[in-house]
Amino acid sequence: MIPKKTWPTARSLAATRWRHASALLLVTVAAGGTLAACSDKGKSPVGRTQWQITNIVDNDDRGTILPDTQQGRSFVVIGRDSLTGASGCMGLSAEVSWGENDTQLTIDNFRAEEIDSNGTCIPGDEDTAERLGRVLDNHTLKISRPADNSLKLQQVIDDLPEWQTAPAVEFISGA
Repeated sequence: MIPKKTWPTARSLAATRWRHASALLLVTVAAGGTLAACSDKGKSPVGRTQWQITNIVDNDDRGTILPDTQQGRSFVVIGRDSLTGASGCMGLSAEVSWGENDTQLTIDNFRAEEIDSNGTCIPGDEDTAERLGRVLDNHTLKISRPADNSLKLQQVIDDLPEWQTAPAVEFISGA
């Protein structure tokens, strides 16, 4: 006899959403706690803002805007000497060094590690972390602020033809 397929009830869906929201809150608090525990000397030139990732420009064959399922799940906090954050269930960390006049920064040793193995990953968490790493890791990045609540980090490539766009990541902040 084939078992009858049962569909989740509204109550079980709400409980699942609550567990996912709780896990995301835990990730956010853990990432913030990790940043606070770092030995940042002085204030970051971009503040201690949680920057939500909105666009990743890394490939001409791919859209740059993060899918709706990733909006709000992917963020970084950039300190004076470290970067922390999350891409859904993936914890993000890296070392940061600032250039002269704080108009450029270099990000090294970018790492993305699953921080919750309880099924809170959704499609796109790992992909977003990998794309972010490809743009940021081991690169010098030019900092621009298109608006008060936005930030753009774009790779500095000396011999890039004018018609090409350098890989970049764009962020927004609610602060």
